[in-house]
Amino acid sequence: MQHAIQTVRTHVIKWLRRYVPAEALGLFTAFCCATLALSLTHHPAVTATAAAWGEAIGYYGLMFGREAAKRRRHLEEVTLLALALLAVVIIRDLIMEFGISEVLDSLVVRPLAMYTSLQWISNLALALIMGKLVADIVFYVPAVLVFELRSRRRAA
Repeated sequence: MQHAIQTVRTHVIKWLRRYVPAEALGLFTAFCCATLALSLTHHPAVTATAAAWGEAIGYYGLMFGREAAKRRRHLEEVTLLALALLAVVIIRDLIMEFGISEVLDSLVVRPLAMYTSLQWISNLALALIMGKLVADIVFYVPAVLVFELRSRRRAA
């Protein structure tokens, strides 16, 4: 039983290290984009969409940057072709890890959660955080499953 608890703890720490920094940057960019959209349009749907897209830009920008930094060390030659191929591999891997989650999240769940929270909560920051938390639950179930499956396959 103790081994199982330690295994779960190890996985949770690994997930937190992988996803929390990207989440923090995503929340910051979501708030910036939502604030800008609200000030320009005063329309809740536009604001919610800008928040969702802004979050994706911050989140995946950080994920891509971290993967690029980690993998660039393994390049024998740093040429334009090597960097382009590295970018393609990173994008492929991110699509494999987040593709299913992202399609559901970007097109349906996150804009709906953000819009609904903006309708119920008048404080923009609190509304965005609540919408984000609801959407994140739906987002991370398939993303973590794919991440773990890919990690196990690499280890085998």
